[in-house]
Amino acid sequence: DYRDNGSLHYLDQMKMNIYESAIYECGKILANYDSDQVYPVYGFGAVIPGVDKQTNHCFPLTLSPDEDANIHGLQNILTTYRMNLPKLQFAGPTYFEPLLSTIFTLVASTDVPGFNQYNIVLILTDGTINDMQQTIDLLVASSSLPVSLIIIGIGNDDFTQMEQLDSDGRTLMSSNGRCSYRDIVQFVE
Repeated sequence: DYRDNGSLHYLDQMKMNIYESAIYECGKILANYDSDQVYPVYGFGAVIPGVDKQTNHCFPLTLSPDEDANIHGLQNILTTYRMNLPKLQFAGPTYFEPLLSTIFTLVASTDVPGFNQYNIVLILTDGTINDMQQTIDLLVASSSLPVSLIIIGIGNDDFTQMEQLDSDGRTLMSSNGRCSYRDIVQFVE
């Protein structure tokens, strides 16, 4: 609950919460590499009252009825998060595959041969995921796309699965035995 000062999403009028700090600190670095400063921003792992009855595993943070996830500028991402957080009820289980499918489809649709474009996806999470094998399968299948993921672990939960996705020093392998083309995940706790 964003009103509970023990929550990682606690909204304090005087300072940023840990999610806002991570968005700001990582965003100000990544923004230097983006020419138009327009970012598709998605949430996951929440029920949107009045819209969803079950946990939604990929939704535009804008909560736009037309599914438009684009937000212009880092400050507007922070403003949108703060404005829409009270409209969400966080819930499990946590699935990454629907979010990553949406993102990789977007990346694949904008991958134009001869046009130099690279995508960096920032995922903020506070713990374990419940679709690990599906996530690994999708990462392996998408490892040739012009994309890298930075996963930021928020809080003090067990991030063993995120370290496994990072796969430093070993190759990520799908359930059908296919090896990742390259390591596309970096995890930072």
